[in-house]
Amino acid sequence: MFFNRKKEPDPIEEVETEIWKCMVDTCSGWARKEFSFSDEPQCPFCEGEMMSEIRMLPVLFDRMPNQ
Repeated sequence: MFFNRKKEPDPIEEVETEIWKCMVDTCSGWARKEFSFSDEPQCPFCEGEMMSEIRMLPVLFDRMPNQ
C-alpha cells in the first residue's frame, strides 16, 4: 500500500551570507552580520574577538515587513 510513503521535504534555499565568527579555538560562536550592532563585535559567549567570514546559510524571510 502507498499510505506509508512519506513526502520528501522541500529543499532549503541557501545563499552566501556574511557572518562574524569567534576567533577563539574552543568557542563555536558566530552571528549573521545583518544582526550585529557593532562593526567589531565581541563574542557573546566568550567575549573573544570575532572575524568576518562567509558561509552558506538558509535564506531568512522578514515576517514583519517594514511599514
